[in-house]
Amino acid sequence: MKTIGIIFFFIFLVLQANACSCSKVNIKDSFNGANLIFTGKVIKVDKIQTTDTIGIGQDGKVYTEEYIRIKFTFLISELIKGNFEENEVIITTTGGGADCGNYFELGSSHLVYSYLTDRKVNFNLGKQKVAPFYTTSLCTRTKDLKVTQPTEIQRLKYIAKRRNSR
Repeated sequence: MKTIGIIFFFIFLVLQANACSCSKVNIKDSFNGANLIFTGKVIKVDKIQTTDTIGIGQDGKVYTEEYIRIKFTFLISELIKGNFEENEVIITTTGGGADCGNYFELGSSHLVYSYLTDRKVNFNLGKQKVAPFYTTSLCTRTKDLKVTQPTEIQRLKYIAKRRNSR
């Protein structure tokens, strides 16, 4: 029985080591860190399962990993920051969990702080470069519009206006 307890303890430690950990970020710093900030509604969700090579062992064996990334298409209601001409934007994440990806329900509306990256969205493959895309994470202030304080959006607009007037 003691062995089972020890096994569960180690499993707990491993899960905690891989858990998403974020520090609280204020509105101004979040504004500065984002390339594109908008409010919008999720109009399409595409789940993509991929297998990628993560390395070649000393024995010559190729090691692969399967992972999921999700492309969320948003219809932009209001663009707050960014040079973006389209009325739709695709935000790609891992969909949540220990790697800090977001998941958005089809039809839901959000305030989204997103940024451009050219790194693969995956724990083990994050050093591999790809064509730039927009992403977000649980560590940004991205949230459902139902729980977004109107003062946050007002503050963002104020910061954007001040930056544009310089």
